[in-house]
Amino acid sequence: MYMIEKWAKDVDPQKEWLCFETSEKDKTVVKQVYCRLCRKFSSKLRAIRNFNDKFVNGISGNSLKKDNVVKHSKSDMHGHAVNFEKNPGPLSLDAIYKSTPLGRAFASASATEMETVGRLMEIAYMVAIEELPFSKFQAIANLEIRHGVKLGTAYLNDKGCKTFTNCISETILEDLVGELNECPYLTILVDGSTDVSVQEKELIYVFYVYSGQVRFSFLRLKNVKHVTAEGIMAVSKRQPRLQERGFNSPQAGLSMAGSNSLSKSSA
Repeated sequence: MYMIEKWAKDVDPQKEWLCFETSEKDKTVVKQVYCRLCRKFSSKLRAIRNFNDKFVNGISGNSLKKDNVVKHSKSDMHGHAVNFEKNPGPLSLDAIYKSTPLGRAFASASATEMETVGRLMEIAYMVAIEELPFSKFQAIANLEIRHGVKLGTAYLNDKGCKTFTNCISETILEDLVGELNECPYLTILVDGSTDVSVQEKELIYVFYVYSGQVRFSFLRLKNVKHVTAEGIMAVSKRQPRLQERGFNSPQAGLSMAGSNSLSKSSA
């Protein structure tokens, strides 16, 4: 307990956020350490990028290290929690559009503003799903406005559509990583594809079991320098977007198709 109190003096001298719980049997033994602010605003923080619930639920055992506490204090997630504490009021629609990523501000928006942004995101989602060019976003939005739908005036263009689409993709990826981290094993599937510029690309999918159901999800589209077994293997193993979000599930299998050179790969 003395060690934890010493950490608190260095990391949280004002005693604003670092809290700990002791064992019922022995009050000198620290059971877990958590962040009061991140726990308080956990529902809002879940919408931001790189959300991690370790300091919401509390760290214990081998994770009780000062280094982990210091890293949390410098994280974006903790910074947002501090801002929520200092500025509890709802954000304006202008602030929502200026925030990056969009979802951070969206989590603190008022009900009316959330509804407005939600409509714009639904249009962007439809454009993406139907594989329409982003330039169609403005025309569809203007038609909705003529029908009496309130969409505001900001970001009613192709750049706005890209912003909303990126926000949606980040949310989908966060959900996917959450599911993958609960899987004991998974399989990466890779298939070749050629775009309009005749550049070789690899479509990467993930095959896994979640809550008793077999699931098959698209992961990413990746350029490949050399269409060989080694080149495709390298592409399939490098998944920085997953790793930076806390992905730690072990890969159990790899299936590749689309190149005769794959047969040359050694086991």
